[in-house]
Amino acid sequence: MLNKVQIIGRLTGDVEKIENADVYKFSVATNRTWKDKDGEKQEEVEFVNFTAFSKMGETIMQYMHKGEMHYFEGRLQTRMVENENGKRYYTGVVLEKFSFLPNGKKDGAVNKDTAKVSEADIEDLPI
Repeated sequence: MLNKVQIIGRLTGDVEKIENADVYKFSVATNRTWKDKDGEKQEEVEFVNFTAFSKMGETIMQYMHKGEMHYFEGRLQTRMVENENGKRYYTGVVLEKFSFLPNGKKDGAVNKDTAKVSEADIEDLPI
């Protein structure tokens, strides 16, 4: 069996530390571009939620910031949360590895092109 996720994308916000825990949360945006049957360019942005623990989470919180593009690898995990409205399921990625991309910054700000990933951005990645 295999449960592996590899994503190159931009952080949608700064990393958040969960109070009273050694747990860190952040979200990454990626894009997909294609042409529809009429030849019109289409684009779709996907937002992926990550959870990181301990030293790995601390490092990401300290050195990665909103709008920067980096490489993330982990495993899918689904959690069930039960409250007065019933059961809800949330799927995210538990971070296992990451790499800083050399040209990860893009003005330090997020704009409409934030999630775009080019071939130049993924050169020399250990994937």
